[in-house]
Amino acid sequence: MMETMRLAAQSWVAKLLLGLLVLSFAVWGTNDVGGVSSLFGKDIATVGGRSIAANDFATTLNERLRQIARQQGTNITLEEARRLGLDRQILDDIIAQTALDERAAKMGIFVGDKQIAQNLADAPQFQNSKGSFDAERFRRYIESTGSNEQIFMSNERSALARQVVLSATRSTSAPKLFLDIQNQYWNETRDAKFFTITVNEKDVATPTEAELKSQYQATPVAYTAPEYRSIAILSALPKDLGSKIPPSTEELQKAFEKYGATYATPETRNILQLSFPTLAEAEAAKVKIEAGTDFVAMAKDMKFTEADITFANKTKADFLDPKIAEAAFSTEEGKISAPIQGTLNTALIKVAKINVAKTPTMAELLPQLTARVKLDRGLEAAEAVYAAVEDARAGQIKFEDIAKNTGLVFTLIPAISAEGRDPDGKTIEIPAKNDVLKAVFSSDVGIENDALNFDDGYVWYDVRGVIPSAL
Repeated sequence: MMETMRLAAQSWVAKLLLGLLVLSFAVWGTNDVGGVSSLFGKDIATVGGRSIAANDFATTLNERLRQIARQQGTNITLEEARRLGLDRQILDDIIAQTALDERAAKMGIFVGDKQIAQNLADAPQFQNSKGSFDAERFRRYIESTGSNEQIFMSNERSALARQVVLSATRSTSAPKLFLDIQNQYWNETRDAKFFTITVNEKDVATPTEAELKSQYQATPVAYTAPEYRSIAILSALPKDLGSKIPPSTEELQKAFEKYGATYATPETRNILQLSFPTLAEAEAAKVKIEAGTDFVAMAKDMKFTEADITFANKTKADFLDPKIAEAAFSTEEGKISAPIQGTLNTALIKVAKINVAKTPTMAELLPQLTARVKLDRGLEAAEAVYAAVEDARAGQIKFEDIAKNTGLVFTLIPAISAEGRDPDGKTIEIPAKNDVLKAVFSSDVGIENDALNFDDGYVWYDVRGVIPSAL
């Protein structure tokens, strides 16, 4: 449906219709729509009498990113989507869709159930091998989209109504006056000045005893110390278990043969990439660059910062689009590619720097190989240590004595909150912190707790005391 809308929107009549309906945008514009989490509950555009909420935009954007992930076999972050211009494309699609919904409503266009049923029956994806409508296929499709039949039918009704509106907007050329107005509308920028007012602390009156008491009584939680617990921790982690004896030359050689290739550095490139709505615009930009226009200056004219167009230290596999990846790694350093019609967008790229591949020697990898050997030793020892500790616990031996006999790491913490802080508010670091704290505050004094798995090793804990919460 959106592809149909994009094609139909090439008509100048359609552009005029959409332009007249889009009455206002929120003041942050579209440059920051990638950071939608801060806009939840707000409207980012008004189209006719309809508002586009930031959370609706976020839902559509995330669904589009999931589609790309399924198609490309790799995830794409919101930041990457913004740099590729996908957020703007999707916002434009939503605006166009909303504008058409508004126009269809004003024109009194309504699509009946009979027409929707006929469309479903004609859709190949819902037909069986005999060409007949398959209700089970339709049901599975609805479930796969996380929707339901009511929402699907409503969306289909709206989509068909939009097609009716679009069918009346096909034309080939636009008057110059319209093109001038459109250019001014989309490309107008403004400078704004503002000032902030700050209040000096000395200008604020000192609160009275009555005000302090009122504040204290109204918000007791703010002045309540959390519950603290005294805990003992015993850990048997591979990184500690295998670190006592230095590796032999033979062990290091075997580790190099096993792990050496994982430390090889593939060729990476620093790429500058500009995205364009159409191939024609990319070709026109290439002509300007060849005539002397700076690549970064052109990006700024297009409202992109240098950070927006920079993809630093990227391997060929890092690029989502195979066509752009191929161009990025076949273009010479310092050169500009030909316009690339990619899967996700149309682009021009400049290869700013080529970082050649490197395979380190065994001598260069000595610190890493030493750590690998010790870790492998620790992994082998972890299960035997676990059995020894469990036997000692069954014999009622305290953590402190087990640590002395085995050389394991023992930690005694006098007081720690559920957030992992001491009474002075300082953060306390312990192994498997989140899991241990959750378990500690679900346990109690005198209870023998099961060991927690962490980093291929084990962490044991005891609650030694409880300090209740107090005002």
